[in-house]
Amino acid sequence: MKLGGSDPLAGPCAVVTGASSGIGAATARRLARAGIRLFLVARRAERLSSLTAQIRAAGGAALSLPADLTLESERERVFRIVEQAGGADVLIHCAGLGWYGYYSEMPWPTALEMIQVNVAAAVHLTSLFLPRMSHRRRGHIVIVGSIAGGLPSQGVAIYSATKAFLDAFVTLKRRIDLMLALPLARYSSKRRRRRQVYTVSAI
Repeated sequence: MKLGGSDPLAGPCAVVTGASSGIGAATARRLARAGIRLFLVARRAERLSSLTAQIRAAGGAALSLPADLTLESERERVFRIVEQAGGADVLIHCAGLGWYGYYSEMPWPTALEMIQVNVAAAVHLTSLFLPRMSHRRRGHIVIVGSIAGGLPSQGVAIYSATKAFLDAFVTLKRRIDLMLALPLARYSSKRRRRRQVYTVSAI
């Protein structure tokens, strides 16, 4: 599968979810400048296509994969496409949703969507890509979290809970599978909100 760029088959490959904006888009641009081939995943197809075009115009290699990560079938489709192209060396899960307000006023469909994207998608994609990385004895999985997972506050009950889950999930995976979980502080340039990046490296 051709990703674009001068030599689409050379170099390591990364999958970036939530790549249509924010941390995901910034991560994709940074990896592209480093020569990483990219599979860009997000729901907003137009933004994704625009970013892919920008990366290719700058000489990078990228393929947009519009997908609704709330759906198990869509997550599996992304995995199949990437595997058919040779597999991923890096999976970076930036996709995430937020909502502010009293939980008693939060529509259940909104809460469910947040749980599906923030939690289910991250865990499911990890379960799909990790065995292949372990088999090849190389690979990295990065899950973007938030300090809200450790310091929940009023108005973000479900969001904080999803991020607390990711913190526990990565820590537990480290203990069970002898992987490295490394929390690093990161800041959003627009909102100046502190975030956590949890890195799981297959060994």
